[in-house]
Amino acid sequence: MFPAPVDPGVAQPDRAVSTVVSGVDTAELGSWQGNRWHEGGGRVGEKAVERIVIYPPTAGVQTQSDPFEPVRIGFLIDMDLGQLLADCIDPYILAIEDSLNEGIFNRPIELFTVDARGLPRENFRKLIAGYERLVAEGCVVVIGPFIADNSETLMPYANAAQVPVLLWTGTTRAYGEYVFTVANGDIPTESVMCANWLFQQGYKKVGFLWEEGSASDLYADYFRRTALQLGLEITKEIVLDFNPKNMKESLAEMRDLGTEAVAHVGYGYSTSTTRRRSRSSTGIHPASWTPRSCSIRTRTRGQRVSKAGTASTSSVRTARTRTTRR
Repeated sequence: MFPAPVDPGVAQPDRAVSTVVSGVDTAELGSWQGNRWHEGGGRVGEKAVERIVIYPPTAGVQTQSDPFEPVRIGFLIDMDLGQLLADCIDPYILAIEDSLNEGIFNRPIELFTVDARGLPRENFRKLIAGYERLVAEGCVVVIGPFIADNSETLMPYANAAQVPVLLWTGTTRAYGEYVFTVANGDIPTESVMCANWLFQQGYKKVGFLWEEGSASDLYADYFRRTALQLGLEITKEIVLDFNPKNMKESLAEMRDLGTEAVAHVGYGYSTSTTRRRSRSSTGIHPASWTPRSCSIRTRTRGQRVSKAGTASTSSVRTARTRTTRR
């Protein structure tokens, strides 16, 4: 009924080897295009290779037995990674190769990737369907999701299916017997870091922008608490949806209240809009108001919130998905 495993004959005697050069479909060795950090190491429009198999070293032994089916690990991509896609997948291939080279595991491992972008930009059912497909394919564990909304949504499904997920998310509300996180930081800590950085720079009056989402109240609450403890005055608070409205009036009011610096936390989808509208479209000339900015966000693709063309601009960023191509 089901086909038997096939040995492609790529295994090497002295090192683990993958069936691909990179985890994306357009990569060629040495052809990475990114010039800036947020452009990543890949190309525009590239897609993940669905099935990647990594074989352990044979140590020169040729077996006469039938090949073993690889152990399958799922990779659930739930956000727009753009040219950072390769930078996200390739380190996992390298880590698996290292584990095989070190003898931690001695059976082929398959990395099975599903592109199931869900919240906040797309439908959460795509995420659930992606996870269920990985479960149906026999994955023993799933890497992802990356986004807090999706992690919280997937939590009951993972606990029910009993196929564990390794989350790359900052929310503290995704948990369970089969739900784990390996996030680089978390949402409460990031807000505390941002407030402390502004305080250490000597600012007293700060504006606060935060984006709507399931974990946004964690961002906002912890920033407010820390600002109160440090004696920072929040001059104006702006809640952003993904297409912010009335930014001209809000930023002008923030300026008129004597705001010295601006904190922005959230996904990052509204970052480019905020940055664009904080210049010419608001009617605020850069020479009349150039606040320092502290931006902490999940999404790494695109440009940061900052003062363009000003040498003294500074920004604090936590990029959970930024990795280094091997």
